Formats: sequence, C-alpha cells, structure tokens
Amino acid sequence: MVDEITRQHDRPYLEGQVGVRLQQAEREQRGLAVLVIAGDSLEWINRRWGRAAGDSVLRKLARRLAASLAPDDAFARYHGNRFGLIRWSASADQALAFAQHLASRVAGEPFEIPGGRDAAFLTVSIGLASAVPAFDAAALVGAAEAALRQAKDGGGNRICTA
Repeated sequence: MVDEITRQHDRPYLEGQVGVRLQQAEREQRGLAVLVIAGDSLEWINRRWGRAAGDSVLRKLARRLAASLAPDDAFARYHGNRFGLIRWSASADQALAFAQHLASRVAGEPFEIPGGRDAAFLTVSIGLASAVPAFDAAALVGAAEAALRQAKDGGGNRICTA
C-alpha cells in the first residue's frame, strides 16, 4: 500500500520487508540496518502555517530522503512525521555514515512553504539498529525505535544507535 500524503510505501509494507530481509541477510551473511527517521519541527510548521503546509513539507522531506536511497533499500512512511528505512550495510559504521549523509541532506537546504513566501529549515532525528544474528524482526525494529526515542529525548537533530 501507499501512504496518501507522502506517496511512499506505508508501514505494513516496511514491517513485512523487515522479516523478509532479515532472513535473507542471515542466509547470505549480509549486514542489515533499520533506521527510523523523524522530522524535527514538523509540529511547529503545522501550528505556524497549517496542516496543508505541514503535509507539503512532509512530502518534500520524503522525496529528499528517497533521493539518497539505493535501488534495493526499502523505505516507507512509518507513522506521523516518521519514516522507516531498511538498508543493506556491510558494517554498523557504514550504516552510521549513511544516516549522517541523510541528516546532512535534510538540513542542507530549506523547505519551501506553499505560497512561496516562507521557507523553513528542518532537521531529523534518527534511530539506527544494525542486525545481529540473534535479532528477529520485532527486536530489530524495536531497537531502532528505542534509539530514535533516545535521539528525540536528547533534543533532536541527532543520530543514536542501538
């Protein structure tokens, strides 16, 4: 299914992909990372310019994130202002470098607010978990969500790893 606001895959798609890809990673002895990405300040944009403006910025955020993806990455709107991403990764350091790239790409240029008069800079908080042999899909996603909570609790605009 596709999320109607962002036109990206939705959470059930991503949840299904985690299990499939985790099994594939174990079979092929490949590294796998799950990232849960939250747009910081989207609530403020909604309050300042309205929900339509917030939805527009959310769509633009989704496109900006998707522009950095590899063809075999799985990406979806996770919930609210959050996106989920599954990426093949040779190491935890490689996954962290990719997360840093995403954060820089988002913060690097402003997001235009509909109407063309205003723009807002946006940052992201990212929770990152790399698969280890004993992880199941729920544990892997749970670890990424816990890392995201840590990033948000630390003030946002940061990446935390599980």
